[in-house]
Amino acid sequence: RMAVVTLLCAQLVLGASGVEFRFASLFGNDMVLQQAPAQARVWGFAPPNSTVAVTFDGEPAKLPVERDETGRWSALLPSVVGSLHQLHSVQAVLNNNASSVELTGVLFGEVWVCSGQSNMVRQVDWANESKAEMAAAAKYTSIRLFAVGRVDGARAPLHDFLGVGQPWAKPGDPAANTSGGSLAGEPAVGPFAASCWYFGRDLFDGWKEKVPLGLVLSSWGGTRDEWWSSANALAKCDANTTNPSTESEGPRGTPPSVPYAAPPTPTCKTGSCYDSGLWNSMIAPMLGLEFQGVVWYQGEANAKDPGGYNCTFPAMIDSWRFEFARASQSDRGSFPFGFVQLNSVGRPNAFTAADVSPAYAHPLQLGDSFAGLRWAQSGGYGYAPNPRLVNTFMAVVLDTPQASNTGMGPYSVHSIFKQPTGARLAAGALATVYGGPPQHTGPIPTAASIDAHGSVAVTFAGFSTGFEVRQRAGFEVYTGDLGWRNATIGSTVVHPVGDAGDATATITLAGVHPNTSMIRYLWRSNPCPLLNCSIYSDGSFYKLPAAPFWTTVAGAVQ
Repeated sequence: RMAVVTLLCAQLVLGASGVEFRFASLFGNDMVLQQAPAQARVWGFAPPNSTVAVTFDGEPAKLPVERDETGRWSALLPSVVGSLHQLHSVQAVLNNNASSVELTGVLFGEVWVCSGQSNMVRQVDWANESKAEMAAAAKYTSIRLFAVGRVDGARAPLHDFLGVGQPWAKPGDPAANTSGGSLAGEPAVGPFAASCWYFGRDLFDGWKEKVPLGLVLSSWGGTRDEWWSSANALAKCDANTTNPSTESEGPRGTPPSVPYAAPPTPTCKTGSCYDSGLWNSMIAPMLGLEFQGVVWYQGEANAKDPGGYNCTFPAMIDSWRFEFARASQSDRGSFPFGFVQLNSVGRPNAFTAADVSPAYAHPLQLGDSFAGLRWAQSGGYGYAPNPRLVNTFMAVVLDTPQASNTGMGPYSVHSIFKQPTGARLAAGALATVYGGPPQHTGPIPTAASIDAHGSVAVTFAGFSTGFEVRQRAGFEVYTGDLGWRNATIGSTVVHPVGDAGDATATITLAGVHPNTSMIRYLWRSNPCPLLNCSIYSDGSFYKLPAAPFWTTVAGAVQ
């Protein structure tokens, strides 16, 4: 039986306190709530000392309602299995039918939160092949979009959003006038974040279980991760705290521990340039929301401080998990967290034969660059998930550089090629959450050694098929006083899939100095052309590039 769900226009009542009887701004008609086994929670506001009753799907039984001193009310809904066709309703009644508000057309399925800075803002109507993509999006009627309004930060956590950019809508519905930058007559998907949309679309297409998908977008360009972090998270990274991700070494070692010190506040363009401001205004109001996971694209604004990010980013993830689990009173304290490793920026700095890359004071320092920030994003491991970033997945996209002028200037960090970004995020979610194809990262280095003839062998694993060397450049070797120098890939040997289900491959870097002690790969701001880095393996949607890394070399002359 199809449960026809109606959502009435909200009839609002203002009490003597001035508190409006309504659902919170996050909720709306045609929205998606998280499906079973989770129990979704809805909440809203009512005058203090009033009574609120909540019912689901018109059933006479009233759900338990929790109240607090601010007038906020909340109710836990039954656990509902997701369905493309089953619509539901939620009704809240004030003071024994004095007034009511109702949500209708509600679907249950998978909900994901998308957040970050400008590359999680850049919209579909700006990105590559926008007209065709917007036209094709209209058929995805079971994907629903919601965008938080970009508002100034707050000095304390808010109970509700100060604005909504896009109320819940189907991709082909008319875009809201409040969505910011939308063109006349364009669909809701047009001004929606391209990275988030392509992630959701490819996730929906790739998962065999067809259920509705809700995408909740909360992002703002030019923002640092400290602004999206709670005060508790930042307290773990104060100037007297050693970077927690460097206290125990990863499989290839980690750069020296760098204490975190908050950098000077930059010229403010968002009205939110202070720590925790956007956490308070654009994330905290959704605490209590049940969702499957988060995808995050941010880090460009922190590129001058990779050492600090090596603490603040993992601490932010930990804090989001803790705060959402506490607010929803659930045990989901480690929800999946996907993120995009930074794209390329600046003029291509290809690896030419005569080039010697910039020397840092110490060969392992992260430096002041996108290269160091990419390493910090991985918690000092070069891949995800890892022991520091548990239940995460990382999309590597440095092979999607912006080489032409798209209004942002040539070589901008804002690449129009967002389809690979979304696809690689979706591959990570499918593999780690939904039992899809397990290969969601490019080849991962597992060992490096040098022989007496100056030949370095680098072994890769973490893939099953399709190991490919597209170009011979990309590696550098470190040789004491000689610093970092380029090295060229020589031979490649691929070993068949073993009992563990993975294949391995070994490449050689020939003719290097016998005193070589370290190697690194793609340690540049813009190291390779479009979809043409050096090393790839097969993926669900696109070939998957190996992420930048460095490692020590076994057998090196000391």
